[in-house]
Amino acid sequence: MGLKPPQKCQVLQSHPDPRFQCSLWHFYP
Repeated sequence: MGLKPPQKCQVLQSHPDPRFQCSLWHFYP
């Protein structure tokens, strides 16, 4: 919370599947 996601998360943001982004956020809160 309040932490910036890693570069991997940023790359996932471009993914068309928003569910994948949520998974990344859970792994990298």
